[in-house]
Amino acid sequence: RLTWEALSMYHVCDYFIKPLTASMECSYVQFIADCKQQPKWMVSHAWSTPLRYTVRMLEAHSLSRYGACWRSTLYWCCTLANN
Repeated sequence: RLTWEALSMYHVCDYFIKPLTASMECSYVQFIADCKQQPKWMVSHAWSTPLRYTVRMLEAHSLSRYGACWRSTLYWCCTLANN
């Protein structure tokens, strides 16, 4: 059973991204984006790290760099770009 506390990028990829994008044979970003995405940062992370830690780290990084505009910061993350 998956829980938010234990969810890793392995789980996200296997249980969410691959099933969602399989029929279109595309990445998650290609699946959801309506225009070209220009990331500011590339994320290097361990797939085994709980997703909640990765999300928290990205939020902290973006907030420290961009303040009130932190939610519009684009990151390139391999899990979301794989197809």
